[in-house]
Amino acid sequence: MARSIAVCRKCKNHDCLIDVLEAHGDVSIRRVKCQKICHGPVVGLPVGGRMEWFEKVSSLKELAALVRLTKKSHAEAIPKALRKRRVKSYAGRQPRE
Repeated sequence: MARSIAVCRKCKNHDCLIDVLEAHGDVSIRRVKCQKICHGPVVGLPVGGRMEWFEKVSSLKELAALVRLTKKSHAEAIPKALRKRRVKSYAGRQPRE
């Protein structure tokens, strides 16, 4: 079963993020409106049953951690490379459609 991932369609370099996710993971990507937390590519996905949002996901380590996170069916923990990129104030919120 493909995991559902929300990617902001307005952020810079979102096309690169989408290309990497489609090439390396079995994911269902939804392009959503700007989440108003933009400082680079923004992605949201459920971790531990709760929607988590990450910003500035553009380096190689962060992209690799995101791909590893999408391959786990029931991920409970956030990888170390993504912890600093998590938007704590936006955690648990559903994407703006």
